[in-house]
Amino acid sequence: MASAIRYSVTYDVVTEESAEHGDFAESGFVVEPTTATFRELVEDIQNRGVYDVSHTMCESSGRISVTHHSDSDYRTGAETTEYTHIDTSVSVARRLLKFLAYLESIT
Repeated sequence: MASAIRYSVTYDVVTEESAEHGDFAESGFVVEPTTATFRELVEDIQNRGVYDVSHTMCESSGRISVTHHSDSDYRTGAETTEYTHIDTSVSVARRLLKFLAYLESIT
């Protein structure tokens, strides 16, 4: 059985007004903290598109954050960005980072 990977997806909306105050107009969860297989997580990330990847590793775990392409509402000036937050083992994180590097290179 494949091991489960913990992840969540959050979003934030920045408007001209909120940017003036250095804050978000809105933020929250797109996907509440949950688990998925490697394949399910990869498919979800691919569907959202990859813009930037950051990560931290320690001896027992790997944490990865993926920033997805922003969606701009040119009518209102609002910009919405989604982020996938992944918490998994170091070995799975390394596999995932290799895949994400590939996705970044083709987008």
